[in-house]
Amino acid sequence: MGSFSNKSVLPALILKMDYEDMKVSDRGGASDDYANLNWVEDTEKRKSIRQALKDYCKLDTLANGIVSNNLFLFRGGDYEKR
Repeated sequence: MGSFSNKSVLPALILKMDYEDMKVSDRGGASDDYANLNWVEDTEKRKSIRQALKDYCKLDTLANGIVSNNLFLFRGGDYEKR
């Protein structure tokens, strides 16, 4: 059985959106980077990691909205009747 993660589903819904070119591209990596952020002494590296985490979270949040919206519409949802 395949994966139903945003990383797998998002490109099927919107072809140009994926996690491939991101510095942080999965939840495990994001969790590790966040957990280790306080131990990074280099200020520029810390800024880079923070930005990568923000970019990942931004795409992941957008993906949740896109997937949720598509599921709502797929099941016959009507925004006018909400």
